[in-house]
Amino acid sequence: MKAIGPLCAASLLACSSPIAPPPTGAGCVDFAKVAAAAPSFKTDVVPIFQRSCAFKDCHSSEVANPPGEGLKLGRGATNGMPLPQMSDAEIAAVHDGVVNRASARSSLVTVAPGDPGKSWLIAKVAYQDLAIDCAAVAASCAGKGCGDPMPRGESQLSQKNRDILVNWVKNGAKND
Repeated sequence: MKAIGPLCAASLLACSSPIAPPPTGAGCVDFAKVAAAAPSFKTDVVPIFQRSCAFKDCHSSEVANPPGEGLKLGRGATNGMPLPQMSDAEIAAVHDGVVNRASARSSLVTVAPGDPGKSWLIAKVAYQDLAIDCAAVAASCAGKGCGDPMPRGESQLSQKNRDILVNWVKNGAKND
């Protein structure tokens, strides 16, 4: 294996991700380190849900009782089609269904405005294995099991998308 020089090593450190899950057993993510830009729910957050969560076998609003613990996150794109346009009423329903709502597996609410560390949605996308990565959050699902990381069966959301979700929650999880 080829050694990397000090400049390359410094570049790698400078580009390290602020909310990447810590190494196994290292503890919970410090969400205070994530820059606090205020994303828009409609134009930034909803498209993440549509691309990564809102499928008929997961969290689609198009299914009366979606299998993803009943959580409805909009209408997703299918078969490579463009994201469907959602009405303001549909977007409001998604927002109201996650903000300050009980989660099915955790004592944490799905989204706690202003507090990503107490938001189940953030825990599900930030950690690959809650029981190992963040024992404090894992304790919130005692007796129920924490379930799979999200999106289930897919690669973890990109750092950019996780940062958008964290910043939306940090900035009050508004529907704007």
